[in-house]
Amino acid sequence: MKPIEYQEEAKRTMNFDLTHNEQLSMLAMGLSGESGEVTDYLKKVVYHDHPYSGKKLCDELGDVMWYLSNLAYINGIDLEIVMEENIKKLKKRYPEGFSVEASLLRADTPISSSVVENKDKVHLMTPLLRRLWYLLSDPIRFLFTGEVAVLEKEPNEEE
Repeated sequence: MKPIEYQEEAKRTMNFDLTHNEQLSMLAMGLSGESGEVTDYLKKVVYHDHPYSGKKLCDELGDVMWYLSNLAYINGIDLEIVMEENIKKLKKRYPEGFSVEASLLRADTPISSSVVENKDKVHLMTPLLRRLWYLLSDPIRFLFTGEVAVLEKEPNEEE
């Protein structure tokens, strides 16, 4: 199914009796709530030893997609354009693909100039940043790969 086809089908179940502002609010709240359900499901899989189900994840992502699709639709935004623009942005931001260093040195963030000016201090923070990255990216990595990251000890760390 193409994005425009999905958008057309999804709008069949949209409540168009609401005002535009009510639609915006309902869709934003729904998107947030359904995204929270994806997060909660993955939390249970990763940290509570619940069994993983691709079907369950697919169902939750489908709910996220419904809200996203309708939010775009009521604002006259074609999902295909959203997808294309996002890829353009990511290619510009990470021309060689993602890396922690490229993320820290992004030109479009306030931290990037601070990082460039304080390279030595940032280098000292690398182990902390790496731990933070693993903590924050674990649910996302699991979502896409089914793998859970294992952070090895830093070489100079004491027991």
